[in-house]
Amino acid sequence: MFLVIFTIIFQLGSMSTVSEEEANMFMEEFKKLVLDIDGFG
Repeated sequence: MFLVIFTIIFQLGSMSTVSEEEANMFMEEFKKLVLDIDGFG
């Protein structure tokens, strides 16, 4: 059941378009989150 719901949500998400500005905002936030992660955990 979970797999069916996940597949539907994933398919809908893959069809949506993201603007350049939204993509840049996401990447900036992502970089801030992973900045403190090192190779040793």
